[in-house]
Amino acid sequence: MVLSLAGENVTANLDAGKPTAVIWLAEHLDRLGFPEAQSDLLAQRRLQRRADTKFIFGLESLREILATRIEDFALVRANGLALANYGNLYFDTQDHRCLHDHHRGRRDRYKVRIRHHLDRRMSSLEIKCKTRADLTVKVRHELPFGQEAFGHEHRAFIEANSPLDFDALQPALRVDFCRLTLVGKEEEERVTFDVWLRFQGGGRFQQLPDRLVVCEVKQPRFRARSPLMLALRQHGIRPYRLSKYCAAASYLQPALGLKRFRPYARDIERAARR
Repeated sequence: MVLSLAGENVTANLDAGKPTAVIWLAEHLDRLGFPEAQSDLLAQRRLQRRADTKFIFGLESLREILATRIEDFALVRANGLALANYGNLYFDTQDHRCLHDHHRGRRDRYKVRIRHHLDRRMSSLEIKCKTRADLTVKVRHELPFGQEAFGHEHRAFIEANSPLDFDALQPALRVDFCRLTLVGKEEEERVTFDVWLRFQGGGRFQQLPDRLVVCEVKQPRFRARSPLMLALRQHGIRPYRLSKYCAAASYLQPALGLKRFRPYARDIERAARR
């Protein structure tokens, strides 16, 4: 079995049309002078099983937060770049089981995707599970770079790590973005800031506001008083439950009637102005 979106090239237009705000952020990071995270620290901060807390806000808030947190974090670079380019292809069943499980708040729930680390020229098949304990567990299987198909050799991996029917999975939506990643020097914490989010699927395309930042704080267990969590609170930024896959579906597949996800567009526009 081959699963793919025909005619797509994961490296096409990698920098084409990159917003001025995103270019500014990359240059600003270089000026701030965060130390680069070394391999031993990265190994300690992988956090494949973790508590995730998400936030949405604007680029101005990010600028202020970064300026106060230089001493606490190291910067993860991708081939020397402060902002890494990610490409994601999500898979779902024809009746959108993964999407509806999330909409209903079901635990355990699963997402299946192929993720491309474009700057490092690495690809992997990934399965994420949100558990009943509100933890995120992620497993991955390496793929040749750029591969957007998998065959029967991947059946065992998918069926061992999810209840999903391998034969029922098909390409659903694309979610692409640039990512800034920081890891705590002392704190067991990994923080990602995603910008320039683009959604594609079903013949539709949606780019979110240039100044929007989607932040995710990853911790072995939830801790409200970590350096980054405190900085967010000081700026009046509160947690916001957002799935990029579900947000993409709310924009690109309105006919599905996902009522819980309807506020996304309003809240995203509002957050980008902060």
